Amino acid sequence: TEQVEDSFIPASSGVFNNFVNSLCYSTEKGFAFCHYAPCEIDTYFNGNHIKILERTDYPFGNTATFEIYQDVQEEMTISFVVPKYTSITIFVNGNELSNATSGVVNVKKVFSMGDTITININNNIFANLEDNVISFRMGGLLLVNPLSSEVENTKKGLTAISKEDYRKAPIILDNKLEIKGIQRATCIENMFEKVNPYVTVRLGADIVTNWGKIPTEYAPIPKNAKYQGSADTIVLVPYANSYNRIAEFPCKMLVTRKK
Repeated sequence: TEQVEDSFIPASSGVFNNFVNSLCYSTEKGFAFCHYAPCEIDTYFNGNHIKILERTDYPFGNTATFEIYQDVQEEMTISFVVPKYTSITIFVNGNELSNATSGVVNVKKVFSMGDTITININNNIFANLEDNVISFRMGGLLLVNPLSSEVENTKKGLTAISKEDYRKAPIILDNKLEIKGIQRATCIENMFEKVNPYVTVRLGADIVTNWGKIPTEYAPIPKNAKYQGSADTIVLVPYANSYNRIAEFPCKMLVTRKK
């Protein structure tokens, strides 16, 4: 087994418009996995029957495994794309082969039945800061603040009261996002369950006093945010787990004073 530097060029016959069919592309030298999702490849390479079974919980988890179910009589290259906002470590039959922070990693080998390629994906939370406005990603997930609400019977009839807390500014201390904790659920059938999100991220935050206070309206983010001064927390969940579509926040920059 070796890492080869040449990048792959997808063969025209292997390119499909449908995402499900584009999980894996055929190439002149083998196959290329451009997305990570559970799938099975059962096809031929230069006349050799090839069967590859992929199992992964990415982007919620951080591992993808590829099991070879047929002997391949000649050398073949399997290519893996490094997802944006991540880095990966590749193991072949338990032996570490390569680390990569971008681009494509190629595994070149005469594969045998039982060979296993394991990819560990570092999908820690990534903060994207532009013009003092910050948004969040975790591997392939866009993180947003969840929306909860309750119905109250008022003089005007039934009224939905929003309870979201997105009007807070995440705290960045010494150029590092203040992460209070990341919780991953287990044994859940629907990873986009709104009541019990599969991934929940808690960040240090502070209340923005001049951000619009009408809870049912999406107030514009203030250009010059003013803070309450008492540290709080903000909760983020994957985009599809939330009814709320707010993905950007002002941020509070803090610097530790040197003694």
